[in-house]
Amino acid sequence: MTHTTDPVLVLGGTAEARTVVQFLVLHTKHPIIVSLAGVLGTDPEKAFRQRGDLPSDDRLSFSVGGFGGSAGLVRYITSNSIAAIIDATHPFAHAMSTNACAAAAQSGIQIIRYTRAPWSPVEGDLWIQVSSLEEAAEQLIPHCIAMLAVGRLSFDPFRHRTDCHLVVRSIGDIDPSELPGHAEHVRSMPGQTVEEELSLMQSRSVECLVTKNSGASQSYLKVVAARRLRLPVIMIERPVLPECLEITDTTALDRWLLESDLKV
Repeated sequence: MTHTTDPVLVLGGTAEARTVVQFLVLHTKHPIIVSLAGVLGTDPEKAFRQRGDLPSDDRLSFSVGGFGGSAGLVRYITSNSIAAIIDATHPFAHAMSTNACAAAAQSGIQIIRYTRAPWSPVEGDLWIQVSSLEEAAEQLIPHCIAMLAVGRLSFDPFRHRTDCHLVVRSIGDIDPSELPGHAEHVRSMPGQTVEEELSLMQSRSVECLVTKNSGASQSYLKVVAARRLRLPVIMIERPVLPECLEITDTTALDRWLLESDLKV
């Protein structure tokens, strides 16, 4: 049995995590701890708050950095009397989701995954669906100009494709010395409109797009732009995650809170 002083641990610096936190503030009396990784920059809490309207609430606190694998997370759960875990990490955060499921099972607490629905191809799409970054690199059309929208930490599998010119678009900085001569870095957020994505692709004469099936609405604009330009899209599908209850909206979250005796 949980007590109202036992926190709910929310994993992730995603838009879904902000939605979860906003909902929890209104619908549970439990304290809320948001775990953030360093990928949000030098001040993850500030970055997380700036990307969404988070309510001011004394029950809301943040934990920055990793836990040290599933064993470290078990220790954190025990020392902080965590009531339940809501995994709202990125769909490609395989290690974190795997560790969270293992730690929850070992600790005997509930865990759910709050995620975004994946994209599906529609008429006009020219998708090449692959299961890994390595497979995506092998599927690149020889001697093409390819735009990589896979995150700044996912470039290495493409390093050997010296026959291609690689336009690496990422939110964070990349040390120029880390990129080979056949790659260039474009530091920017995903375009706010399809026209912005079209402009970037056309200015670089992009012939192929490589991206992960993240399911994010704003990130989808580049897929729409590629469709309009009739470009092939190498779509990296999501990794298989451990089984747990998976939900995609606050209606299901509200029902879970009620069933778990965590609701106000």
